[in-house]
Amino acid sequence: MKDVLLGMTAVGLTGLLLLGSCDLLNEKREVNEQESDSTYFRATLNDQEEWSADPRGVFVDNGGKFDHMLSISGDTIHQNSFPYTENLIIFVNYHGKGKYNISGKKFIVNGSPLITGSSYAELDGDVLISEYHPIDDTTANQMTVTTYDSTTGTVGGTFRTTVVVDSADRESEPGEPPRRRPDTLRFTNGKFRVKVEDQR
Repeated sequence: MKDVLLGMTAVGLTGLLLLGSCDLLNEKREVNEQESDSTYFRATLNDQEEWSADPRGVFVDNGGKFDHMLSISGDTIHQNSFPYTENLIIFVNYHGKGKYNISGKKFIVNGSPLITGSSYAELDGDVLISEYHPIDDTTANQMTVTTYDSTTGTVGGTFRTTVVVDSADRESEPGEPPRRRPDTLRFTNGKFRVKVEDQR
């Protein structure tokens, strides 16, 4: 009887060890999947659609007072209606981790206008269908940079933005492809982790 109990205990312990190692393997697999999917740019659109895009990031040098500009953008290419694409851009005067107003601000740099903030566009191939610009509300248009890793060149954080279509783009011209999105787009619960190319 004692031998049977010892045998059952050994089998039980072996089973627990195997289950534990499977959990560790699953955890390791999840970490590896997260590492392989290390960049993203996504949000909830108009409280109903999960919107995601191929992310890009660039640091640019405009000289003078604005020498650390950061552009984070994403393109969504709709395979079922190629070449229809959507593009969301966030462009700020970068100063490190923290909050950024992306409701749109206009500056003059070397005699040329420079607009920071967010913008959205619909395109049919290389033909612009419509452009959207942010409403003048800082609470609805905000980005927060939470991480910056200079070794890997990645920037991460959160954002939300509400954009409205340009009045000139409300009605399609004859022969032009129609607009597919409503007049107002609300991107909420936005998250990004983007590899940034440094062109400064």
